[in-house]
Amino acid sequence: MLRPGGQFHVADWGKAENVLMRALFVSIQLLDGFSNTRDNVTGKLVELFEGAGFVEVARKRTFSTLFGTMALYSAVKPG
Repeated sequence: MLRPGGQFHVADWGKAENVLMRALFVSIQLLDGFSNTRDNVTGKLVELFEGAGFVEVARKRTFSTLFGTMALYSAVKPG
């Protein structure tokens, strides 16, 4: 639960920034399932957060890792 105006921060796998990151992410998909990670691969997390009613939704930063692109997201519960 968030109070109105509360901030929401998430670190999750994001859309791959290049072919290498996409290839590395397949290992995560094999463990977690391709259907469970589809929204990550297609870059839909911002859209999902907005659909849940959050505002000021943004993908703030990304990191290349040994398993793919890690992304930091933020959003605000409307007040």
